[in-house]
Amino acid sequence: MTSGPNLTRRTVLREGAVAFPAWWPARPRSAMLAGMASAATKHGYANVRVDDVIELARGSRRTFYAYFDGRESCLLEAHEMVLADCLRAVDEGPQELEAALGRLMRYLASWPAHAHLLLVEILAAGPTGVAAYETAMDTLARRLSACTIPGPKSSAVSADALAQARFGALHRLVQQRVLAGEHQALPRLTPALVELVTLRASD
Repeated sequence: MTSGPNLTRRTVLREGAVAFPAWWPARPRSAMLAGMASAATKHGYANVRVDDVIELARGSRRTFYAYFDGRESCLLEAHEMVLADCLRAVDEGPQELEAALGRLMRYLASWPAHAHLLLVEILAAGPTGVAAYETAMDTLARRLSACTIPGPKSSAVSADALAQARFGALHRLVQQRVLAGEHQALPRLTPALVELVTLRASD
């Protein structure tokens, strides 16, 4: 995936099925993952039934269980796929922080259900979902911190802890927009996010 048009390119396997990013493999598993993201966003993960996912994917129970053990495994795999997309959005283009954040915000704005799954619905999967969320946020923080203007050196605060603090605030701001359904506003938030994560202690 690169910046620009590829962020919004969609694939639909069957008429009436939920779309998924064009760079995902064009097979039923991708439609099921996209169906989970859409169903969780629409109903809340706690209320999602396997049949909801199947209906959105225009698939069958047999196909669903060929790929997944059940509801939770589908959710977790969808979350992993969305995280991979986010990392690709950050990586594939200029590595200046504003450019990388801009690509990430455009991806989240283009795929509202994916943003909601990544930042909100995964937390409804209990301890396993919380662990997946924390791992995803840590991974994104590390990847984005490579683009960040370094902060002050301190023996009391490690580089990883500083990255977590900075990007924890960023994640919360983005999460608030996602919860409010303001996905299209995310790209416009990029300059403010850059300012937030590059603030030095003396500023």
